[in-house]
Amino acid sequence: MTYKPFDLTGKVALVTGGNGGIGLGMAEALAQAGATLAIWGTNESKNQKALEAIKSHGGEAKAWKVNVADETEVADAMNEVVAMLGRVDTVIANAGVSGGDGPIGQHSTEACRKIMSVNVDGVFFTL
Repeated sequence: MTYKPFDLTGKVALVTGGNGGIGLGMAEALAQAGATLAIWGTNESKNQKALEAIKSHGGEAKAWKVNVADETEVADAMNEVVAMLGRVDTVIANAGVSGGDGPIGQHSTEACRKIMSVNVDGVFFTL
């Protein structure tokens, strides 16, 4: 049975990192409530599996390969989403990475910059 706490029919939701984990769970719930989904993820295979999962709930979805740490990719993808789906009503800025081996004090500067670029800059660029 589909859980439908509210009706999002006609609304468009963008979920970054919506191709797995918490992001996919959010995307599936939004689709079950009637929203059309825009999924952003960096793994094409996971994007396709996410589309299949969302469509199995009767939802409509499109996926884009987007690295949220790249401001130009984010701007271009947002323009594509709006052109294709007409608008964006809500954004779930969920994309995130962990990195480095061991405790944070042992991470390299490069690992730290990658984590921050996705987890902080990516949210800023997306929103």
